[in-house]
Amino acid sequence: MDNKRIAGIGEVHWHDGLPYFLFGQSDNGFIFKDEEAYKNDWNAPCYVPEYAAEDAAVVVDGIEYECGGENCDYYTHNDLLELCCGNREWCDALFNDIDWCYPETRIEEEDDTDTSYFYRFIKPGAKVWWNDPVGETSGEYEVFKVPFSFNEQGELTGDRDDFFLDAIVCIASSDSEAEVYVHELTPVYPDLITPSSMRFQDYEFNGTTYRCRIVTDKDGDDLVIASTKFLDALQPGSFEDENEGFASKEAENIYDEIFYFTDDTNLQLSDKQLVEVLKEDNVEWFD
Repeated sequence: MDNKRIAGIGEVHWHDGLPYFLFGQSDNGFIFKDEEAYKNDWNAPCYVPEYAAEDAAVVVDGIEYECGGENCDYYTHNDLLELCCGNREWCDALFNDIDWCYPETRIEEEDDTDTSYFYRFIKPGAKVWWNDPVGETSGEYEVFKVPFSFNEQGELTGDRDDFFLDAIVCIASSDSEAEVYVHELTPVYPDLITPSSMRFQDYEFNGTTYRCRIVTDKDGDDLVIASTKFLDALQPGSFEDENEGFASKEAENIYDEIFYFTDDTNLQLSDKQLVEVLKEDNVEWFD
């Protein structure tokens, strides 16, 4: 065993770099839940629902785990945040609420009116962060037109049917305007503001621009870090397919230039935070 951690509910043991879970009893089920990991390590397992253990038991070194390894449905803070469209308040509420079911199930049980409270920051004149799904123009904008409104308690006023996650909000920056979906907007969290020290490299592929990060390894060499969405575009097949699954020879050449692929949330981190993520699988490149 590499190491183990006793969580608020259950335990996680690590074998060969993979997590294996012992469940504990919550108010409504038999689960794994780690509030400290949720708060302090956004890439660590923090929740495993009860049904993830269905027919998934595995024995390692004489210990029977409810589930574990590559075939266990565990969630990290970043996984939950992606389900909540980057909205951190919604994510915190989701984590506090789930204690047996899959988080996707809990979200499906909510209607748009329930979710609206977490978007009460959207109002004319408010500064918001647009998470451009294409990744080209994410940044700080000002709202100038919105089809719904909230009172001081954060409750919808007027026609509640005007709010839904795909409702259109009009936003503007100093040099552009855009019509965007509600779910693409979040408050302007301080760590979203790009420090001037961050470096980027843009790749054009099949008519789309993919913005990548540049970080430095321990020898002072530059490494290109790209999104998993870019990886899906470059290599839509598997390594066992013809041409190893690459979309083209150009795609293969670009792939060879990229050191690591990660999710969009990690690409928004500071250089120091991003390097900490990279160290999890590539420690020899940085220490």
